[in-house]
Amino acid sequence: MQNHNAVMLDRLVAEWEQPHEQSLTWIDELDIDLEYDNDRRRSWLAYLFAVSLGVLGAHRFYLGHRRRGTWMAALTLIGNLVAIAIPFTLHRGVIRDFAAFVASAAAVCLCSRLVADLLLLPSMVRRYNTELMRILKLLKACGLTI
Repeated sequence: MQNHNAVMLDRLVAEWEQPHEQSLTWIDELDIDLEYDNDRRRSWLAYLFAVSLGVLGAHRFYLGHRRRGTWMAALTLIGNLVAIAIPFTLHRGVIRDFAAFVASAAAVCLCSRLVADLLLLPSMVRRYNTELMRILKLLKACGLTI
C-alpha cells in the first residue's frame, strides 16, 4: 500500500510541477528566492558541524537525515559507555577484552563514516537545497503559503 501511495504522490507532484512552473510571476519567484535563502543549508556550516560534533551525527541532523544522525549518536554513546564502564568494573578477563574490542570497532565504524561524510558533504548539501527549491516552487504553484 505504501508503494501505491508513493506512486500517487509522485504523479501528483509531476502533475502540479509541469503546468504551474511557467505560470509563476516574478513576485512569486522573488518570494521563493527569499524563502530559499532563509532555509537553504550552507556547506561551511555543515562542515563545522561535521568537524566539531560529527561523531554525534550533528551534520546529519542539520541536513535532515534524522535516522542516520540518531544511529551515529547512539553508536557513539554505546561505544563510549562500553569503553568507559566495563574496564572499570572488570580488571581482567575475556569480557573486558570483548568490551575493548566492541569499543574499538565502534570507533573505527564512526571514524570511517565521518571521513566518508566529509567527502560526500557537498553533494548532500546540494541535494537538500535542490529538494528545498522544488518543494518551495510546488507549494507556491499550488497556492499554498510558504
